Amino acid sequence: MNTQEMPRSNLAKTITLRVSLVPRLQVYHKDEIKKDPRVTSEDFGGFLNDKLEQLLEKEEYAKSNFPNCSILSISDNVIYIKDRVLRGIIEVYYVFLNDLTISRLFCQYDESFSCVHIIYACTTLDIAKLEHGQTIHEGNQGKISKKNQPTAAKTY
Repeated sequence: MNTQEMPRSNLAKTITLRVSLVPRLQVYHKDEIKKDPRVTSEDFGGFLNDKLEQLLEKEEYAKSNFPNCSILSISDNVIYIKDRVLRGIIEVYYVFLNDLTISRLFCQYDESFSCVHIIYACTTLDIAKLEHGQTIHEGNQGKISKKNQPTAAKTY
């Protein structure tokens, strides 16, 4: 581990990381340095600060570019998005295509793999909580059969 420390400001705060989280972060840090040493801070604290800043920027991007969408909840394989323009709850989930080697996010409301709800879902951290789910077979010609769909979009 690098012994250099980041310069500290009088305004800097000390935080405590979960013991179980530190080894995962250290492995992640080392992997990022190997991938691109020019853009990855060698200082572990600097690396964590950079990642936290990126996280905040991602959240701010989602809020400013999708002000009418918000995550209501997540089940095992469905993200429920509240869309204030449509005044409804939109379901986004993974489907497997063809021979189960490819999975894509699918928006049930738009019946699309590339709508605003998919893009919004990808800007959130909640996407990582989603489990892969249903199957589309080639014979369905890209359509999801009703029996494989979660419940229909809801209005509120």
